[in-house]
Amino acid sequence: MAHWPVLVLVYLGALLRPATVVPPAQSVTAASPAAPFFAAGTDIAATSAYVWRGFVPSGFSVQPSLWIGAGPVTVSSWMNLAEVDGLDPMTEHDLTVDYSARAAGGTISMGYINYVFPGVQAGGHSQEVYAGYAHASRFSPAVRVFHDFAEGSGTYVSAGAALPHAFGGGRWVVTGRASIGYNHRQWIDLSTWNDLNVGVTLALPVIAKRLAIAPFVARSQSLNAAAVPSRWYGGVGIGIK
Repeated sequence: MAHWPVLVLVYLGALLRPATVVPPAQSVTAASPAAPFFAAGTDIAATSAYVWRGFVPSGFSVQPSLWIGAGPVTVSSWMNLAEVDGLDPMTEHDLTVDYSARAAGGTISMGYINYVFPGVQAGGHSQEVYAGYAHASRFSPAVRVFHDFAEGSGTYVSAGAALPHAFGGGRWVVTGRASIGYNHRQWIDLSTWNDLNVGVTLALPVIAKRLAIAPFVARSQSLNAAAVPSRWYGGVGIGIK
């Protein structure tokens, strides 16, 4: 098993040293005409539990990611690092290719996700396509449909909203989020309302031009105990922007 303090410090050291990447592009709905065509960035999150669509694959986890964008296309590499008996420290790796563009007063997005679960003998790989729309209004209502056409065979639909509020002269931003998910036989043998997720994120005042820090707390509430559990979780995200 990995020595977690060393693992975290090594990655944070890499994250916080002077970066050569350009600031990442803003979300498509907020991007300015002067936004760079090419952009790249890195993020890391530490969370008390890894919660994904109501499932809880692991407890305390460290989740680093890297991404690079060219115009409307972004390619990202994300992984989950956790101590799970019998498994490698890297319990999951996701490679995502996303296309996002402005449309109808908001943003449309579509993409492909390749999931790899190292050390899992059966069901260690799956693939998914998705499409979604987010409206550029006060509550940012959004809906996304994810279809797994491999090991997790099934469809998951998520609908949600978010409301940011700036205070302290705009230096602090708190964002409340809520989403509800419906699962049609994705990784389970049921078609059911799956989970309700509510949470709050606090974006702290920047201490460096490209550094962002945002602690968060959330509740994943099961809507069907036969499908997923309920869980409180929280942590902090650090990124270069």
